[in-house]
Amino acid sequence: MRDDGEKWSVEATGLYEHMARLSFITCLIVLEDILRVIHVTHKALQSSNLTLSEAAVLTDNLKAHFVSQRQDDKWDDVWGLVKQFCRDNNISVSEDVNIQRQTPAGPGPVPPKRKRAIQPPTALDSFLMTTTLGHREETAVNAVQMSQSESHGFQQHLYFPVLDTIIGELDRRFTGEAVELAQACAAVLRCDKNGIEPLIQKYAQPLKINHSLVGAEMDLVKASTVGDVTREHLQKTVTKAIYPNLYKMLQLALTLPVGSATSERSFSAMRRIRNWLRLTMGATRFSALAVLHIEGDITAKLSPETIVDVYDGRKKRRLLLH
Repeated sequence: MRDDGEKWSVEATGLYEHMARLSFITCLIVLEDILRVIHVTHKALQSSNLTLSEAAVLTDNLKAHFVSQRQDDKWDDVWGLVKQFCRDNNISVSEDVNIQRQTPAGPGPVPPKRKRAIQPPTALDSFLMTTTLGHREETAVNAVQMSQSESHGFQQHLYFPVLDTIIGELDRRFTGEAVELAQACAAVLRCDKNGIEPLIQKYAQPLKINHSLVGAEMDLVKASTVGDVTREHLQKTVTKAIYPNLYKMLQLALTLPVGSATSERSFSAMRRIRNWLRLTMGATRFSALAVLHIEGDITAKLSPETIVDVYDGRKKRRLLLH
């Protein structure tokens, strides 16, 4: 597409030059390495079979992984991927950003340019400013140019800030009542009566659960097994007739939804399918495409060849499909 005879040669050349920059490649590799791990947890949290206690364990493991990624040896692995990608695509990577050039005093490093101080308007002296007033903030690329090396600059101004933001968001989103309920659900599955208080306070009255009897029933179940209480042992031992209160608590711990992703998935699919390019789509076709998109795990297992054979075998048509 960059050839002179092509229609989009100018635009393609500009895009290629931008994509061939080290900053673009580093962002690409860093985000791919981080989002790959997030994708695993993201898919698991959308599962309809996931319990609240298992979701809490997943998020804790995800946070622990990103905390461990802040070590220098982890960044060395990521930077190695960046350099390998550049070598495979004939893109030069230098370990020192001080570019050598010929100066009147001989070859030497290019001194960094001095930045002009940004002065806010005098009319706003009496106001508290919380934004940059349209001034361009220092980007990761500018910060890298001030560092001793490209690797160190990208680590300090790109990799660490992204990890810190993700860790902070995990702390903000997975705290409070949701985490307390998740820990209480895990305590119910372990038959630990000391950790079920959040569930008792919230659901004991509507479900008619006796707080004191729940603890006694848990003690009996723990006494009937050697070692830790497993889910298989609970399934065989706990019955509604003998352990009515613990039975209700187990039902609650196993059925509390992790989130509303399943019910909200249809709205996201509608927004992606019915865009401005498909405004004339009929309701029947739109509904069929939405079902195929929402149930992507099932449709991914379908064989296009089998569908074509079935379609071709129903009625003879002028167009040969194979």
